[in-house]
Amino acid sequence: MNRKRLFRWLKIVIIVYCSIGIVLYYLQEKFLFHPVSLAKEHVYKFGLPFEEVNIPFNETDTVNMVKFFPADTVRRGVIIYFHGNKENIERYAKFAAAFTRHGYEVWMEDYPGFGKSTGERTEKKLYEQALQVQKMAASRYGKDSILLYGKSFGTGIAAYVAS
Repeated sequence: MNRKRLFRWLKIVIIVYCSIGIVLYYLQEKFLFHPVSLAKEHVYKFGLPFEEVNIPFNETDTVNMVKFFPADTVRRGVIIYFHGNKENIERYAKFAAAFTRHGYEVWMEDYPGFGKSTGERTEKKLYEQALQVQKMAASRYGKDSILLYGKSFGTGIAAYVAS
């Protein structure tokens, strides 16, 4: 009798555990990403000199990137800043000043579904788009003048690009 009861409880625990795992799997996007998208017509207002760049990857994917410039015309290099999993560039732009005051240009891209960037967000696309931004920076500054910076979620992307 005790054995039957034990197996019944064990089955219930296993079913509940598996059910929770399945629910978490399908809802992981909601837990991981908290994007705030912006209209294409949205005008950024930052306290630093900047340039907005849209990088088309294919028919559906466009990465919106903002380049922040130091006041001095002499650049020490570029910092590619991969932001966290919340909102968009507007949330993280305040951190650019810490780098631009030391003579670095700061490039911040929004992930697909964040800000003005479009397309489906997959791990593969995040890495491919980050590598493309790095190639753009290397063509302008050379590989020795590029620093990668990741904040929260962006740390994994920065580490991937660095490897």
